[in-house]
Amino acid sequence: VNIYAIYANHKVAELLADTPAVSAIHNANPARGMCESVRLGVQASDADFYLFFACDQPLADARLINDIVAQGRRGAIVVPYHGGQPGNPALFCSSFREELLSLPDRKSPKHIKQAHPGAVIKLPVDEPRKLADIDTLAALHKLEK
Repeated sequence: VNIYAIYANHKVAELLADTPAVSAIHNANPARGMCESVRLGVQASDADFYLFFACDQPLADARLINDIVAQGRRGAIVVPYHGGQPGNPALFCSSFREELLSLPDRKSPKHIKQAHPGAVIKLPVDEPRKLADIDTLAALHKLEK
């Protein structure tokens, strides 16, 4: 298993300095959007599967990750769902490597999921907090309730 952390802010690399299991890769073009981080991570690996995490999902636990990985299949994209809504992290088979590498600027892997709905395996998640994406202080406070 290779773990890559793609960062734009050098403080992230400093935080990872004592974590030898994680390779830090600098994103010099963050203005391109998520596609640049995805490209850098995929480019660094020749894995059979790519699991993309958002850095702001503090309650995504090992059980969720294991459940997602267990559903991995050739030609599939595994996406956790709660209440009909997709979430992250998402697992992409390497058959999507070229599409991941060539995502248009400002596009995310969601673009590929939408282009290949038949490849998506929907993994039901009972606890929505595991998929919570904390982008703001208000979202964090809501999560604490």
